[in-house]
Amino acid sequence: MPIIVPGKTTHAASRKGEAMIKRALLAAVVLASSVSPALAGLWVPQLTILVDPDGTAYLWNHSPNPASFVSFSIVSPDKNLDIAGWKSFSEFDDGALEAALGAGALDFEDTLLDPVRIGQTNGADTRAILPANAKFPLGKPFATLPPLPTDSALYWQTSEVVMGAGSIDIVYTPEPSTLLLATLAGLGLVAVRVRSKR
Repeated sequence: MPIIVPGKTTHAASRKGEAMIKRALLAAVVLASSVSPALAGLWVPQLTILVDPDGTAYLWNHSPNPASFVSFSIVSPDKNLDIAGWKSFSEFDDGALEAALGAGALDFEDTLLDPVRIGQTNGADTRAILPANAKFPLGKPFATLPPLPTDSALYWQTSEVVMGAGSIDIVYTPEPSTLLLATLAGLGLVAVRVRSKR
């Protein structure tokens, strides 16, 4: 019949728990240090509004194919849009705008500009084309960070609003250090629980 030594059994379990925590911490550090906006493409659709920690937003096509559209809008029922921070297509130099989005982007005009809705439409019905894996800056259109869960965005690939509508996810990308701190805090709680069970 085996002899069970409680002290040694508890110590072995404790060592195993600490080793597990160390491995988890290492994984968290590696993950946080490698976080970049490109990784956001794992959970968003073709067109995305990517928002940096400083509030700068980009229309981002993270797919391997060009994305075309004749209009798009950002909607905030809770009035979270900052008109002063927003940057319209018309504020860009024509040459830079055409180089980034094609000649169709030159015909875009603001349709609505208020804290509830920002919209741009191409009156000539020609399309702007955002190349594959490209980003285009939109200024700082959100009044609060991260954007509110009620904020949303749409784009239209054709002038048929109902048939050509597509949703645009709004993705806020916190600094990697923020993710690391949150992960470490969670692992710290795990460590406290493991030690309290000794």
